[in-house]
Amino acid sequence: GTEIPLTDDKELKLELTEGIDLPIKIKLAIKNLIFYTTDFQGEMEIPYLNITLTWIGTYKPWTTEKIYFLETLDPTGDGDTDAYNTSIVVHPLWFRYEVETFFQKIADDSSSENLAEYEAKYVFYQMPPTIYNITVTTVNSQTYVGAGIASPAISRWSGRDVEVPYEIKIDWAWAEDYEGSMPEIRTTPAEEVNDRAVLRIFGSMGGVPVTTENFPEDLVEAWNPDGIGIRTALVCEENIVLRTWAHDFWIRVVDEEYLNTGVNLSILNDNGEYMDFYDIGNHTWVGSTYLIKTLENVKILSALNEANLSLGGIFWNGSYRVAANMTNGYTNITDVMLVGNEELWMTDRRFSSWIANYSTYFVLYELPDGDDEYPMYDVGSDGKSVFPIPVFMPYFAPQLYVDIHGTCGGNDPCFTTIGDALKRAGLNAQINIYPGTYTQNLLITKSIRLVATDPDQPPLLVPKDPSKPVITVTSRSAFPVQLCSLKVANAVRSSGMLIENATHVMIKDAIIFGNNIGIVVHGDDMEESSELVIKGSNIQDNLEAGISIEGSVSNLTIYGNKIIDNNGKGIKIEDNSTINAIRVHFNHIYGNGIGIDNPTPVEINVKNNWWGSANGPSLYGSGVSTIDSVSGFVNFTPWLRAPLRNEADGSGVMTYKSYITPDLEVSFPATDVSVILHGSGAEIFVVSYAQSPAEPISGMVQKWVDVYLPSVLEELNEVVVKLHYSVQELPSPADESSLAMLYLSDSQWSMCSNSLLDIANDYVACRIRSDTAPSLEELNALAFGLAVRWLSVTRTIILTKTITRTITAYYTSISTSIVPIVVTVTHTVTETIKLTTKETVEIPVQTTVIRTQTIPAATTFTHVKQLNFTETITTTATKSITSTLTTEKTVTEDFVNLSKSASLLDVISSIVILLAAAIVIITITKFRRMFSV
Repeated sequence: GTEIPLTDDKELKLELTEGIDLPIKIKLAIKNLIFYTTDFQGEMEIPYLNITLTWIGTYKPWTTEKIYFLETLDPTGDGDTDAYNTSIVVHPLWFRYEVETFFQKIADDSSSENLAEYEAKYVFYQMPPTIYNITVTTVNSQTYVGAGIASPAISRWSGRDVEVPYEIKIDWAWAEDYEGSMPEIRTTPAEEVNDRAVLRIFGSMGGVPVTTENFPEDLVEAWNPDGIGIRTALVCEENIVLRTWAHDFWIRVVDEEYLNTGVNLSILNDNGEYMDFYDIGNHTWVGSTYLIKTLENVKILSALNEANLSLGGIFWNGSYRVAANMTNGYTNITDVMLVGNEELWMTDRRFSSWIANYSTYFVLYELPDGDDEYPMYDVGSDGKSVFPIPVFMPYFAPQLYVDIHGTCGGNDPCFTTIGDALKRAGLNAQINIYPGTYTQNLLITKSIRLVATDPDQPPLLVPKDPSKPVITVTSRSAFPVQLCSLKVANAVRSSGMLIENATHVMIKDAIIFGNNIGIVVHGDDMEESSELVIKGSNIQDNLEAGISIEGSVSNLTIYGNKIIDNNGKGIKIEDNSTINAIRVHFNHIYGNGIGIDNPTPVEINVKNNWWGSANGPSLYGSGVSTIDSVSGFVNFTPWLRAPLRNEADGSGVMTYKSYITPDLEVSFPATDVSVILHGSGAEIFVVSYAQSPAEPISGMVQKWVDVYLPSVLEELNEVVVKLHYSVQELPSPADESSLAMLYLSDSQWSMCSNSLLDIANDYVACRIRSDTAPSLEELNALAFGLAVRWLSVTRTIILTKTITRTITAYYTSISTSIVPIVVTVTHTVTETIKLTTKETVEIPVQTTVIRTQTIPAATTFTHVKQLNFTETITTTATKSITSTLTTEKTVTEDFVNLSKSASLLDVISSIVILLAAAIVIITITKFRRMFSV
């Protein structure tokens, strides 16, 4: 009869001395758990429900797996053919269980006519003394409905196939080795994991026992009433009453207008079914309409219908719509209706003290007049009011507020410390923190979201004990822990944040500085840290490292951060760590002692980061940002050629990641990018550059982005990248029709081969397939930009040519004789041709010809006559760019009135006339010149 304690290593050790008789008998504490399911008042047993038990412990002696579940309702592999009974042999030596149910009808005649009474007993044999979480659900399978053994009132409230985050199923498969037996937590599909739960008992929250030593008293009463989940007593048998959320409640109509007539009440449940009423005074079911006298307290009963359990009027937890059909002939909401779970009423029409407590006990409804300052609690689309069945709910506080001044902007519940809010928060709750300095060392053991109410004024969290982390996260929930827009500092002998043996943790938009280490990620061999994200944060000016990875860590993604100016290392991985799937993308990593230090033999992916230089990272000791040269397993190629844009709140850089489902357009508003995938879904990164990652071309819009597809699935056949713009962003003068989308290829900007310009919606799109430029295979951190094609690049070309011209003049006398006089003028034409060209196709080259000419002087010419010179010149210019363009433009050169030209007067372009009455006619033959540019 001696109780033998386990060692610190959870081992049983016996010291055998002389005088001990053999054999030695060791008795293990295994007991029977007997459950009874009743209504919330504990007055009526409700049969045909399903009970699921989850406990903290192991089901194989050589593992550290710590969660398992049983259920009453015929699981896979059940050897018992009776409905609801279960007999499972998981392993012949280590794990087997048996559950038996008893649902006998007690008597045909109840103390109340037309009501039935049942025994509802569930026996779980040979259970360990431990802490249990208990879930009770309704059974709505058609197989059970047809056999008449579905949950009572199932036709009135069958539950809904709506996924809820707090409903969890656990799947597992037996294997002799460790890996094959890990339980898998599942929250889908909705038809299996839904809101059919009618009771949840939490003996533990995230492995922490739900007792008043660990949680506030009111939460213990809500989650673990009467300590039901604590079943650690070393006894042979325990009887437990499970009071489900099936309620009796009271209604009082407060409307003196209908004092003499009363109202006909109807209640519609979640599934659109009208509830049946049982008239207690007349001991009979009255159907779905119930006449209620004004100012009388009427009890609405949850009861079992003797004639048909399926038609019973059980009011499970949920919301119900209330309609009141007035006896004077019209339908409306009652002016005032009060609903509660106790027979306590007040005569004051406004019931001000009750309004403050309605979420727990009482609900008040009214149809307000036009000038009524008290609005109805809720009105549906059909104009009917809604009341929830009042009950303590485990998730009753989804939003909490923290303010060092205690005001919380008028929001409730309001706390002055984050630690108090954590104690009172349910799973998946959000704690909204107002600006201020909060001095605490926080421990997070459950799924929760800490977020700043104003990201531009993040709260500052500093440690009460600087030798401990400011925030420690140990949650292994399937639902996430999110730490958003927080400043964390001054843990000078520890870390700002510690993620220890945790899963599903996200750190976002944080500013972490002035600590020994910014963030530590640690995992044990048996409980690794995994499914982690650090994004959009500023991790700066920490002493030993920005981020430290220690022990067993997998599936860690670090992106969009500024990991800069840390005295030791930007990111360090401890020696002998076991790492897997560590990804570091699109961060700024520079100014650290060493950029990344990885002494393990496992390569980490650090592609596409900005290292403070377009030349990328340098080897250890040779530059400002370095990768430890001895690590050898850091894949940093390619790297970014330009820095990224900073987030407006001063945290990280503009980097966004999303999984995109096929044929659905997903927008990344801060980058002006949207992406569509065809063929299959994939993970996509989108970032925004602060400057062009290559030499910009003239006419570029000041907008550069990067799109990264980490892997191209075989089914993925097209990616459409849209870059949105506004007219104000275009260079002046603007011409939207000439916009083109460019991509970066070998440090040169090139046009997308398959693009679309949509002026109506202000975007340019690039369609990317395996046969396009760029191709899908090139979408590995590919930069995109915009440019207007009509903007020009000026080229000036000077051509010099010497041309000899012969001018023949004929002299005609009054006499019949003709004497030809030949005058020859030789001159040089020097031409400067300035070409204004474009960098894109299909636009004519504009040419300007500037010409001067010099004609030698002839001093023997004494008379000047007007000469008419006309010449036509055609210039053809050819320029090689990305594609060849050829244009032709005709330029007309006017030599009329040469006699008026100063240059011509200087050189006497004149003819000697021998006879005073003579007329000189000079003709120059037209000619063409070709210039090749």
